[in-house]
Amino acid sequence: MSEWKGTDLCSWEQFLERLEWLRGKRKKCPSTKVLSILYRGDRNPQRNLDTSLEREGLHVTFDQYFTRVTTICAEVESMSGRRWDVMPDETAYLGWIASLGDGSKAPRAPPGYEYLAYLRHHGFPSPLLDWSRSPYIAAYFAFSNADEGQKEPVSIYIYWEMGTGKNYGKLTEPLILSLGSHIRTHHRHFRQQSEYTFCVRQEENVELKFAPHDEAVTRCDGLPDSEVDAYIGQPSPDLAWKFNIPAREKWKVLSYLDEYNLNGLTLFGTEDELMKTLAMRAEIKRWRD
Repeated sequence: MSEWKGTDLCSWEQFLERLEWLRGKRKKCPSTKVLSILYRGDRNPQRNLDTSLEREGLHVTFDQYFTRVTTICAEVESMSGRRWDVMPDETAYLGWIASLGDGSKAPRAPPGYEYLAYLRHHGFPSPLLDWSRSPYIAAYFAFSNADEGQKEPVSIYIYWEMGTGKNYGKLTEPLILSLGSHIRTHHRHFRQQSEYTFCVRQEENVELKFAPHDEAVTRCDGLPDSEVDAYIGQPSPDLAWKFNIPAREKWKVLSYLDEYNLNGLTLFGTEDELMKTLAMRAEIKRWRD
């Protein structure tokens, strides 16, 4: 896959302008055209849409991954005190994927989703890619751990899940599946307005494998209005934008977000994050002064 450079912006304000432009586009679309819009922030623009499983260099099939996470369930339940009634299963997932395209009222969340989300939240390598329904929460994660003196920008991704053009019954091409938000899991999931996606491809109609998200989207960076309208109006793959914002905007952005009480304390709810938030506010005060 070619390098995803994205669109370089000069400031936080320019990002807000592009965000309003895209929102205007969305308002003109029927809800059946754009099913959902998700946002993701990353302080490292070179990572693109890599999952934590891909960052570990692990390339496994559905069956291999599900076998592994099912095997460790006893240890997870013993140490966490939690119990999961449904475990991820490749056969069940294939049935769930097939049901998405047949007009039935299939549940948004796939089998074993709660368990997979729990593992992802607590650092186990995962094929799930985490997003937020809020662009501002995505911005917080892009800037909070960035160094304002770094040369590289931070990146915010915008993903449009299109309601047309997806062939759930033929997975020879990479396909992104959005898993929804309504599950029982860690409270951070709800504080951060989280949703997850995973991307799959079937090889030789036998093995279902996880595929890179980058390969399953149409990159719309820098496209004029007319071309974006054409993509929205016709059956097309999911759409995505990548905006790069200078890291020097860090304190401006964190100050903007904190005015709306969006900070580490409200997003994580821990004493550690309370201390980080208080320290951040002291840095913001020095920046303003």
